[in-house]
Amino acid sequence: MRWSFASRWLRYWAQLRRISMSFLLLLVPARTIAVLVALACALCLLSVYASAQTCCVAPKDEIFGGYSWSHPNGYGDLGYKVLNITEGFDISNTFYLPSAHNIGFVLDGSGHFHGNTNPINPLNSGTSGTSVGYALFGLQYKYHTHSFSPFVRGFVGTANLSPDCCGGTKWNVAGGGGGGLDLCVTQALSIRLAQVDYIYSKYDHTFPSGYSSQWNSIRLAAGVVLCLGCSSNPPLSCAASAAPAEVWSGDPVRSTPPAPISTPSTRSPMAGPEMAASCQRPMRSRRPSIPRAWRREVTPRVRLSPIQRSRR
Repeated sequence: MRWSFASRWLRYWAQLRRISMSFLLLLVPARTIAVLVALACALCLLSVYASAQTCCVAPKDEIFGGYSWSHPNGYGDLGYKVLNITEGFDISNTFYLPSAHNIGFVLDGSGHFHGNTNPINPLNSGTSGTSVGYALFGLQYKYHTHSFSPFVRGFVGTANLSPDCCGGTKWNVAGGGGGGLDLCVTQALSIRLAQVDYIYSKYDHTFPSGYSSQWNSIRLAAGVVLCLGCSSNPPLSCAASAAPAEVWSGDPVRSTPPAPISTPSTRSPMAGPEMAASCQRPMRSRRPSIPRAWRREVTPRVRLSPIQRSRR
């Protein structure tokens, strides 16, 4: 009787465990969906906040720094496959051309450490022997907006490859390209939501491997972008004066604009009633010619003679 009672409770306990495990399996996708929904809401709030800001659409220089993940997709000596490396960083500096603010020279450097191999190196258990580093230079095109700014780029450089077995560290040529998306927060700060790069390199095997020596790596990164300087031109300001200040009724008046007040690289030859509105538009010409005089009719202050005063 006792054994039948115990077996019955064991069966109930097994059924309860199966039900709880099935509930957990259903709960995990729900948590994943909740996290994705929260991230989407956060991105929407950031985009609304960014749209209300005045961001720089013509930066002079940008500095990026953040976390990086690498998929080396290559083999070392003796057929040791290099696995994904989760510990890494990526920094870059992009200098944009003064005449074309969407095109710039990019200098990129990244490092990835404590990678594993398959099979595991028996000397250190394969937990800290693999490292990969890149030093790259190229061109980048970025479409600057006040919210989301996508970019694409291409680069060449060198790669420092050090798989966990067995030929040691080797330098080789690297090249590739990629792109990403930035979200502007303020005029000096942006968030790099995603950056995806493909990098080709090669590791020459010292010992026979049986696999290709080519590495077709994928690198992911995300972080913060700092904007250093903005090339947007300030609005121009200018003024005009009439001489003489007081005239008799019916006398002609000559108005000659003085030298316009503008930036050192911008001159404005405009005068007249439309000067105040026209000077607000930035002029990109170097130094257009300024006319000697600009005649126009104005309404001066009239000084009446004693006879005219008596008539009034």
